Amino acid sequence: MAKGMEMRLYFHPLSSNSRRVTMTAQQLGLELDLIVIDLLKSEHSDPEFLKFNPNGKVPLLEDGGFYLWESHAIMQYLADRCPGQDLYPREVRARADVNRWLFWSAYHFTPPSASSAEKGFRRRWWVDQEIPIQSRFDVASPCSRQRPGCSTTMSLVGNGSLRTS
Repeated sequence: MAKGMEMRLYFHPLSSNSRRVTMTAQQLGLELDLIVIDLLKSEHSDPEFLKFNPNGKVPLLEDGGFYLWESHAIMQYLADRCPGQDLYPREVRARADVNRWLFWSAYHFTPPSASSAEKGFRRRWWVDQEIPIQSRFDVASPCSRQRPGCSTTMSLVGNGSLRTS
């Protein structure tokens, strides 16, 4: 693990945006001081939290008085802070290709998965019985437009898992 880079990540373990940041940090060999924000207690709406993230969402990265929100921006920042890493390309075109998929994910995949997760979360935690999530979201991959013969579909189904076909 990298030393000398004391960073705090305010996150929630059920947040897919938080998980993508923690996985990036793990792949880069970074140690983050993980601070759980209790969403059920509305800690993300606390005025102190909102001073640093006006969106009131997780994750939020703190690095020596610098605060950064938005998971993809945090992922890129972490990679840029690690000299010699090979997770996030330095070459302009390769980086542009990675960014394309990050932005695609943020716009096309994250909203449906967040909606499904929120519905399931409410059903499971705010009601005293467990009710399975009935939502299903299919997202046609843009690779089918870019590469003939590629027709991947990603589905977020029942248990919250991601399936490709």
